[in-house]
Amino acid sequence: MDISSENEEQARFYLTRVGYYKLSGYWFAFQNKYLKKNDPDPEKFSVPISFNDIRNIYVFDAKLRNLFMEALCRCEVAIKAAFNNYTTLTFEEGAFWYLEEKYFSDWMAVKKTKNKQTGKREQKTELKCTYKEWKRKLDEDLKNIHGCQFKNAYKAKYRDDDLPFWMVLELESFGSLEKMYNLMNNPFHKRKIAEILFVSSEHLENSLAVMRLTRNKCAHYNRLYNFVNGVIPADIKNKKFNPEFNYTFSENREKAALLFPIFYILAYFLNNVSGKTQWALKVKQLIDDYSEKCCYISYEKMGFPLEWENLPLFRRIFA
Repeated sequence: MDISSENEEQARFYLTRVGYYKLSGYWFAFQNKYLKKNDPDPEKFSVPISFNDIRNIYVFDAKLRNLFMEALCRCEVAIKAAFNNYTTLTFEEGAFWYLEEKYFSDWMAVKKTKNKQTGKREQKTELKCTYKEWKRKLDEDLKNIHGCQFKNAYKAKYRDDDLPFWMVLELESFGSLEKMYNLMNNPFHKRKIAEILFVSSEHLENSLAVMRLTRNKCAHYNRLYNFVNGVIPADIKNKKFNPEFNYTFSENREKAALLFPIFYILAYFLNNVSGKTQWALKVKQLIDDYSEKCCYISYEKMGFPLEWENLPLFRRIFA
């Protein structure tokens, strides 16, 4: 890697303030050991790259994370509001409906695996979580939250360890929210919650998993620009709301694991819950800006299809 005398001081600064290991994650992709080149030197860079390129990729990635975190927070607030408004007004227990096991059953998930002998993809069902496991973890998490003003005020006034659902949602993790939705045993109620967000219950289930993984990536400062998603986003097949925005990710599984499907899902959700939003435009402007500064930053590398701006969803957003 080229470190010219002009940016040697800058390199020292970033190595000191960011750290060698974190920065190495950004240049690792350009080395023989990652690209699996037949070269005796695995540390050798197989493409001409400078430290300035690495700095640009790092700064771009940090700004991209901030934008995605902004969208994820807005989606989380909207999802929690839909969850609270529907359940507390529908169930007879009101704010304490979540304490009743009758509304839940075991979360059984279908896991797709590849048979090593036949090479065929197979499906099997596995237990992901039970209501008792979820509730026990929720109680532990709530108990360990100290210094929360509204929680302490409620307990002081009512002398009750069980918080109303809207307070639980303020303190509950996104992962716990995902589990709770999947544990609900009545498809009708799950569908009604999803419809408040103008999506299907199947799509909301998948989106909760995708958002959780992406949120964790952003919260822990993991790389996002060359993100490989552990959960393939489900195709959007919405016959009831805005069918013109439906999109198929599964046609190309390799690209479906990259950043564009997550970008599309967040833009889709924000369009549903916020109406006219500038978020997708801000992401576009960021990519445009940094793709001019560094040739290793591009829409293609992040899985964006050609002429993606002309998709119906983005034609509406950019109008």
